[in-house]
Amino acid sequence: PVSDSDGMVQYLGGPLGPMDKASAVALAVIAAPLTEEFVFRGYLYGVLKKHFGPLAAMLASALLFAAVHQNLPAIPALAALAIGLTLAYELTGSLWAPVVMHALFNSISVVVILFFPQWIPNV
Repeated sequence: PVSDSDGMVQYLGGPLGPMDKASAVALAVIAAPLTEEFVFRGYLYGVLKKHFGPLAAMLASALLFAAVHQNLPAIPALAALAIGLTLAYELTGSLWAPVVMHALFNSISVVVILFFPQWIPNV
């Protein structure tokens, strides 16, 4: 979810040149989904699942994923997103499903920030 308390919203909404915006978009749409999915679904979820079972691992990794984004109002929605990403990983057996889903989610968020800032709630 997008709120104006989010660092990326503030950064992309600020006075940036085209190269800065392109770099931020690449980070949000490519680098972040790849990195976060390998860390949260590929590693953390797998380790927690081995020790605590799939449900506890999914919930714990989802809450940590949400907390790492440091956007308090968005924690419930980010945790729900992470649960969906974990379910996609489980159902497909591949990290590519959550990576693509995460990239799509971030792409939609970036489009809203850049082209529809009036839709972003003041939180």
